[in-house]
Amino acid sequence: MTSLLLMLSWLFIIFGIIGIFKFKSFYGRLITSSKIDSAALLLILTGLALYMRDIYFTSRYLMILLFMFITNPVTTHLIAKKRHKEDEPWKP
Repeated sequence: MTSLLLMLSWLFIIFGIIGIFKFKSFYGRLITSSKIDSAALLLILTGLALYMRDIYFTSRYLMILLFMFITNPVTTHLIAKKRHKEDEPWKP
């Protein structure tokens, strides 16, 4: 089960990288990178928690996951807000 979750996380990462290169706009690339981070991190930490089977490590993985799910949307929003305030066209 652990190896399946880790392989799925790599699949998300690979498709996300393809998506980053496919999108031309700044906001499209920003949302793609945010989704890669969230989905891959969820699968990786869930796989590691299942692998360790120890409450000490599992609780640490869940705390890291909670921290990332709180901070990732906030940082993505701040980056997009700053870019929107600059009001300059983005050049790839």
